[in-house]
Amino acid sequence: MQAIASKPLAARDDRTTVLAANLSWRHLILFVGAAYLLAWLCFGVPILAARGLIALPAPDAVFLTLATLGVCLAGVAAAAAQSGRSGVRALLVQVLRWRVRPVWYLAAFLLPALFPAVAFLRGLALGKSTPPAPPLQVWLSMPLVMVALVIPAILEEVGWRGYALPRLQRRFGWLIASLGLGVVWAGIHLPLWLLPDFGFADQSVPLYVAQVVGISVVLAWLYNASGGSLLVTGIAHAAVNGWPIPWGGLTSWSAAERRIGRCLALPDPRRGSEATVSRPRSLATRSGYITASR
Repeated sequence: MQAIASKPLAARDDRTTVLAANLSWRHLILFVGAAYLLAWLCFGVPILAARGLIALPAPDAVFLTLATLGVCLAGVAAAAAQSGRSGVRALLVQVLRWRVRPVWYLAAFLLPALFPAVAFLRGLALGKSTPPAPPLQVWLSMPLVMVALVIPAILEEVGWRGYALPRLQRRFGWLIASLGLGVVWAGIHLPLWLLPDFGFADQSVPLYVAQVVGISVVLAWLYNASGGSLLVTGIAHAAVNGWPIPWGGLTSWSAAERRIGRCLALPDPRRGSEATVSRPRSLATRSGYITASR
């Protein structure tokens, strides 16, 4: 009886810990340092351009999206330094791990809706007005938005959940590992407070960190529950960024959502279905990059 009962558990353990090599602080520090360096270099270009110090050679969305690639490359480099080609293959194969129970795809799409729902209820508790219902055009455009958000989300997931999480949770357990990783994940976005009208300047830094840590816990749970699928966590990551868009961030049509909206010709929820998003004047609003969780 014991042998029969232990087989599914062993199979599950093989799937979820296939990348959980012995924790190497040296390689983990290499990953975090490289991720921060590459991401901050990418963030630095539009920040310097916003201050008139350099000419922006491409839309700021290019550099903000390249920052997610930097996190991915940092994870790949750390895996290569630690385990060679086999480590890189084991890391990247998680992106292709799509044969999971359908319930995890459903959870990846729906669970992130809890975060804007909580923000909505908090706004009501603080006496803010109820946001207008999103027009039909917004909902029809959401599949395109989600596709645009999934690719950079998966790139980030390769580094955070693909490389770092399995190694940390083998030593500390998944909950402690996800909490610590959430703080590191939130910290990489601090330079975005230097971008004018980007949607961060009005946020409380401690509240933002708390939100990202909460998202980190949810993504870590999905990662383990799905057997280490970065496709599932990438979808969830994209959904975290995408769910607030129809309501313009729930409380206001912020600069981040205006950039997405203008690229897809979405109507501004503040003005009803006939009004489209106008072109903002500031540099930081000339891209289609969404920054809800990042």
